[in-house]
This record gives sequence, structure tokens and C-alpha cells, in this order.
Amino acid sequence: MRALGVWQRFESEIVLPIRRRFTLLAGLEWPWPECVIREIHEIDLKLKATEYRDCVDLSLVRLCAKRSAKYGKVRCGYLR
Repeated sequence: MRALGVWQRFESEIVLPIRRRFTLLAGLEWPWPECVIREIHEIDLKLKATEYRDCVDLSLVRLCAKRSAKYGKVRCGYLR
């Protein structure tokens, strides 16, 4: 969604107006203080990381698992 620009449009046309409305209803400062914006940015970075994790090609993981099983005996002996 980010690569297509869908998320930016969704955020600017849907999320931000909702945030603004509830912020004004609550009588809070708009725009939000820098500490809140930084926290939102950190959460967004964590969400990006999980999106990339979910996009991992599972065949690569299976390939690594097969290699580990093949060389597992050698590694076990090395660790003793």
C-alpha cells in the first residue's frame, strides 16, 4: 500500500480529518505537540518493519532451514 501511495492518501483524506475532529472536540492543541508526532512516527516505523517481515519469501526461509538440518550435526559437535 505504501509503494502505491494508497496509505498516504488514506491518511491525509481519512485519518487526519478524524484526528483533527476528535482533537478539537476534546479541546486539545492542534497541531499535535512534537512529542506526540515523534511517537506516532516511531509506531509507524514499527508497522513498516512488520509489513516488510510479512513480505519475506518463505522459500528463502525453508531453504535456510534445510541447510541447518543438513549441517546440524556438525554444529552440535562444535558446540560441545
